[in-house]
Amino acid sequence: SVTYFSKCFHDFYGYPPGKAKNHVLQPEKPETNTSKVEPTDMKQWVKVVFAIVIVLIATIISGKLFFLSPSAKEKENTDNTIAILPFVNDSGEEFKGFTKWMGIEIGNKLSKIENMQVAPQSITETYRDTKKSNREIAHRLMVDHILRGRTFITDDQIFVNIELITAKTDKNLLTEVYTKDIDESGEVDLNSLFEICEDVVFKITEKLQTDLTPAEKELVTKKPTKNMAAMRAYQQAYHHLELAKLTEIADIKTSIDEHNKAKKLFEEAVKIDSTFAGAYTMLGHIYINHLPYYTDIYLADKYLDTGKIYLDKALHFDKSDKLAIGFIRQYYIQKGMVDEADKLMPLMEKKVKFYGYYMGKLSEYCDLNDRYHVAEAFLSYMETKPPEVPVRNYMSERAFWNYLYMGFPVRARELSEDKWKTTHDTFQYLIRKVNIEVHYGLKDSALKTCYQIHNKYPSYLGHLFYGIQCCNLHGEYSKALDTLKKLEEKVLLVSDSITPNYYVYGYTYLKNGMKSKADYHFKGSIKRAEDEIKLNSANARTYNSHFSLARIYSILKDKQKSLQYLEMIKKSPSVPFTFIKDLKNDPMFDNVRSDPEFQKIASELEKKYLEEHEKIKKLLISHGLEPA
Repeated sequence: SVTYFSKCFHDFYGYPPGKAKNHVLQPEKPETNTSKVEPTDMKQWVKVVFAIVIVLIATIISGKLFFLSPSAKEKENTDNTIAILPFVNDSGEEFKGFTKWMGIEIGNKLSKIENMQVAPQSITETYRDTKKSNREIAHRLMVDHILRGRTFITDDQIFVNIELITAKTDKNLLTEVYTKDIDESGEVDLNSLFEICEDVVFKITEKLQTDLTPAEKELVTKKPTKNMAAMRAYQQAYHHLELAKLTEIADIKTSIDEHNKAKKLFEEAVKIDSTFAGAYTMLGHIYINHLPYYTDIYLADKYLDTGKIYLDKALHFDKSDKLAIGFIRQYYIQKGMVDEADKLMPLMEKKVKFYGYYMGKLSEYCDLNDRYHVAEAFLSYMETKPPEVPVRNYMSERAFWNYLYMGFPVRARELSEDKWKTTHDTFQYLIRKVNIEVHYGLKDSALKTCYQIHNKYPSYLGHLFYGIQCCNLHGEYSKALDTLKKLEEKVLLVSDSITPNYYVYGYTYLKNGMKSKADYHFKGSIKRAEDEIKLNSANARTYNSHFSLARIYSILKDKQKSLQYLEMIKKSPSVPFTFIKDLKNDPMFDNVRSDPEFQKIASELEKKYLEEHEKIKKLLISHGLEPA
C-alpha cells in the first residue's frame, strides 16, 4: 500500500518519498581526460540511479508525479489520526468553559490540516471521566494518537499542561506546560489562550512530521473571535448543546429546552461579533437538525432555509469550516438537491471511521431513503460502539423502523426489547409493540396493546388512532367510528377544531355514510401530502406522501390519479414491506386493485422490495445475525 511504502521509505531514509528529490546527490563532474570511471564514481552513480528509481516508483504509486505537478503540495500520503480527550479543569468554575474550549479549538485547527484526521469531540466527551487506558481509548476510537490537557491555577497564574501520546506504545511524544498571567479582574488574556492553541497545533504537526502549507499555517493562526464576551456566550451555548444530547434519551422535553437555550446564546455570540464563523455554524446545525418542528412541515422548511443562511455566513468568514460544509450537505439532501450534495462529498470523505462516523452515515442514508445502507450503517455502529456507550435514541428508533419496513419484524422487536432493558421506557416500548402488530395485521394483539397504553398513559391519544386503523383494516367500520368519535372529543377538549390531516378519518366517515365529514378530511389530507411533496419533507423522501395520495384517490374512485402516484413510487430507492402488504390487502385500494395497470405497478414494486429484502437478509447473515 502507498501508506506502508511511505512509512518504510521514511524509516529507512529519514525523509518521506515526496522529499526525495531534494536529497538526490548529484555526481561529481569527471575530469576531462579521464576515460575510465573509477569504482568510487560508479558507486555514486549507482546510489543516484537507485534513489531516482525509488522516487519514480513512489510518485507513480501515489499518482502524484511531482515533475508533472510542480505546484502540488509535497506532503506524505499518510494521515495522522488523533483523538483530543476532554481537557481536565483544575482551575475552578471560572475557567471551566475555557478549559473545555481549548481542547475544542485545538481540534478545530488540526481538522483544517490535510493530513490530519480528528475524532469528533462530541464523541470523545464520552471519555471525560474514564479510567480506561490511552491504548484502549485509541483502539475504540480508531486513532493512533491521544491528546490530553489539564489547566490549574497558582496565585496569579494559570498553567496549561499538554501531553501527546502514541497509542501503540503509550509513550509521550510531546509534553508542554504553558504559563499565563491572570489580571486583577480574574481574566486571562484571550489572545494568550489562542497562542497556546496555535503553538500546540504546530508542535503536534512537527512531532507527527506533517509539513504545513502556507495556507494551512494561516488557518492555524486565525482567531475564531477577538471578543471575550462573544467567546463566553459561545462556550455557554456549547455547554447547553451537550446537555441536550445527554438528556435526549431520558427526557425529550429537557433536551428541547437545552437546544433552545443554546440557540439563544449562539445568537448572542454573533450579535457581539458578527464575524464569528463557529457560532454561525452551530446556529445552522441547530436549525437544520434539532429544532422541534417535526409536525409542522411549513415551519420545518423555513427553518432549513434559515440554517442554510447561517452556514453560508460561516463559510463567508471561514471557507475551511468542514463542519459547516457537512451541514450544508445535509441541507441539500433534505431539500432533494442530491446532485448539489454529492459535489460536497470529496470535502467530507476524510473522517475517522469509528462508531461516531456511522451515526452520521445512518442519518444521511435515512434522508436518502436508502434502507440497505441504513441497515449496514447501524450494524457497523453496533459493532464499533464500545459497550459502555449507550445506543443513541435516534439510532435505535431509525433502525427499528428500518427493520419493520423491510420485513424483519423479529429483529425490530428484539431491538425494542434491548432498548427497554437499557432505558426501561415502557411508553416507547409499547408504541413500538403496537406498530409491529398493526403493520403485520395482528388485530387482537394490537387492540390489547392499545388498551395497555390507554390505562398506563391516559393523556396519550395515539392508541385511539391505532384502534381506528385496526378496525378499518378488518372491515369493522362502526367500531372504527365509535373510536374516532372518542378521539375527536378528547382533541376538542384542548383544541378549537379538528385538523383535517388524516385520510383514515375520512375513510371511517365515508364507510359510515357521512360524506361531508369524509370530504373535509380527504381535502385536508390531499393538501398536506401535496405540500409535503412540494417541500420534499421526510414523508415525501420516503414516498409515504405519494402512497397516501394513491390511497385517497383510490377511495375517491379517481383511478388515473391513484395510478399516477403509484407510478411515481417506482423511482424510490427503497420500497417498504408495508406498501406491498397494503397494495394486496388494504380495502382502501379495492377500487383500483383489479386494474391491469395497478397489478403491473404492484408487481414491479414488490420485485423491488424483495430484491432489497434479500440483500439485507444476506447482510444480516454476514454479520452473524439470524434474519428471522
